Amino acid sequence: RSSAPVSPPSASAPNSPTPTSPPSAPAPAPHSRPPAPSAGRGNRSDAEVFRAILERVSEKRPELGAFLAHAAVLVMEPGEIVIGWEPGSVFGKDASGPAETELLASAASAELGAPTRIKHELDSPRVEKVKTLAAMDTEARDQKTREALTQARKHHRVTDAVEVLGARVRELKLPQA
Repeated sequence: RSSAPVSPPSASAPNSPTPTSPPSAPAPAPHSRPPAPSAGRGNRSDAEVFRAILERVSEKRPELGAFLAHAAVLVMEPGEIVIGWEPGSVFGKDASGPAETELLASAASAELGAPTRIKHELDSPRVEKVKTLAAMDTEARDQKTREALTQARKHHRVTDAVEVLGARVRELKLPQA
């Protein structure tokens, strides 16, 4: 068996890519976003700012973002955020280590546009007066469920069934979001 010499593909070969511009930076990973310019505090509430910070944390460490949603923002001042953890919180112990605090400080600094220190108050009695993002999200989800159930009970087909068949509404199940 003999082998014929192979010549390099020509510039006009159909399978070779034609360079049209210099190589660009690699595309971002599908679940990451390019760092947004710092928004600063603006008119946002502490909860809105903390949620934006946690979105940045969650891009690198989703579990840490979830843990931090259970923290109460006790102080949010230029250059410093103090977060509190309820007594005995397992999340506080896991989210307050040096590496976790550094990531949170980095995300806060990027979001606020200024170097920001993070302090943790473990077993803080002050958290009772402050709602966590997790608590706010639960309340919003519960309110949405109550509204959907009220709307379903008022639906004309449900009221017709109650009236015509003498039925009663015993239970309503909503689709999971």
